[in-house]
Amino acid sequence: MLLLALAFALLMGGAGASEGVEPEGGPRHGDWDDNDQGHDRARRASAGGQILTMTELLGRIHTQVTGRILDAELEHEDGAWIYEIKVLDPEGRLYELVVDAKSGRVLQRWGSD
Repeated sequence: MLLLALAFALLMGGAGASEGVEPEGGPRHGDWDDNDQGHDRARRASAGGQILTMTELLGRIHTQVTGRILDAELEHEDGAWIYEIKVLDPEGRLYELVVDAKSGRVLQRWGSD
């Protein structure tokens, strides 16, 4: 339950948790220059059923997430919404999941195994 609460907090307003957060060197592909615009667009996508909320998403992938979520980003790339989720496993290894934001299907996993 704590994992779901943390993930929801990250999605709904934590720094680095949504698109529009600008990393060093400028915006990434799929990010928006205006953080408020990005949040509004993500809220509309969720309300319109285009994406799962972070809570819904974690309910679908919970068997594939072992450890603590450190960061979650929602991005719109090439016409599709994706979540990028960074996880620290119980052994202290970092891995990342790329998840289709509409279906909850894990598209990629990389990092420590």
